[in-house]
Amino acid sequence: MCGLEVLGAVASAIQLATLSQQLITSISTLYTQLKDAPINLKQRIYEIESLIEVTKLIECSPQLQTVEIASVVRRCNVDAEALVEVLKGLRVGERDELVGRYWKAVGGLKKEGGILAMFGSLEREKSALVLCIARIDW
Repeated sequence: MCGLEVLGAVASAIQLATLSQQLITSISTLYTQLKDAPINLKQRIYEIESLIEVTKLIECSPQLQTVEIASVVRRCNVDAEALVEVLKGLRVGERDELVGRYWKAVGGLKKEGGILAMFGSLEREKSALVLCIARIDW
């Protein structure tokens, strides 16, 4: 693999780690703001933390900096960026009035299916990434 491909794989992995950290922050914020927040929000944090660990492995292991892995990481980035944007829109600020909080809550409920689908897509891409890594390690 040429130097540009390696650089692209590493840059994509770093970007994914950054996006994953933003996702954890957004989920944590929602979890603290919502009364009776679903327990699966915490599970999503653990899933994203494991994705961060995979990105660190890619950054530190030149043998994992392949075109195939870079491609999967880019797809993960697309999913993570979309999730970050949706979750940012659901944050409730301290100055949001009660009506604003209500509408954000309703918006969150309406988007719940889409958000779960996005998490599912990100989890599938993470699985594909882990499979690529396992194949390389053989």
